[in-house]
Amino acid sequence: MPAIESTSRPRGRRELKSAARRSIAPTIIPRCRAPTSRPRELAARVDAYCDAAQRGRMARYGILLLVGLCLLLAACEPVAIALLGGGVTTLLRYNLDGVAARTFTAPAASVKTASLAALQRMGLTLEGTENLEASEIIRARSPNREIEIELEPITEQLTRMRITARSTSLLYDNATAVELVQQTEKMLDAGLTAKLAPAGAAALGASRLSAN
Repeated sequence: MPAIESTSRPRGRRELKSAARRSIAPTIIPRCRAPTSRPRELAARVDAYCDAAQRGRMARYGILLLVGLCLLLAACEPVAIALLGGGVTTLLRYNLDGVAARTFTAPAASVKTASLAALQRMGLTLEGTENLEASEIIRARSPNREIEIELEPITEQLTRMRITARSTSLLYDNATAVELVQQTEKMLDAGLTAKLAPAGAAALGASRLSAN
């Protein structure tokens, strides 16, 4: 009998120890795994932050690239700028492709006369004119520039002018197109002033005669 008891006690102790280990294991294992999962979470957060920062940089680079393409391909929308000419503020629309446009409150014939005078004043050689269905084209040139003026009558007293200036290297010249529009406006104003001066003098003379 004593021999049997001595062999059964260690076995019972081992079973109690193994049962205790199994009962403690669910509380110890998560604690042991927690530190190993934190680096993964940190790495995921770092990756997410880097991805967001990279997307932000790519968006900025994309905008800059788009602006550069617009400048190179000249496909941007017209831009409105205010220029001082003839003592008044003139709203002039121009594109990045060397095209300047302006609408004048004057008949098409008057705008044509003023544009021809502007070409002569700027030293540009007139090559010819071409009548289209709804507009008229005036072509001029210099040793290194080609000028095209399109006059479109909107009404009897409203005319739209569109000027394109190109260089011999197939590049566009905004400055020349804008200057030609301004010179045309000055010539048009001078012509209207010259026409109004005789009428004003005649009216003044008639008023003096009636007073006498």
